[in-house]
Amino acid sequence: MGASKSSPIIFNAALSAQGVIAEESIYVDDYKVEAGEAWEQGFTVIDRFGKEHGECVIHSLTQLLDYVNSVS
Repeated sequence: MGASKSSPIIFNAALSAQGVIAEESIYVDDYKVEAGEAWEQGFTVIDRFGKEHGECVIHSLTQLLDYVNSVS
């Protein structure tokens, strides 16, 4: 694809492949820079470093499911 993970090209390709928009999507990452890029694109970000860019902090996939269920 010729782009790095935090490039809008990568985000847009993933969104297009799933037929959704960023505002309908959750992005989970443990790398602050990439989480920030996703946040700037409009994703709901679960930032494992803290709430600088994220909606919440998770430490397990169970917590991710709990978050998804709480906003559904």
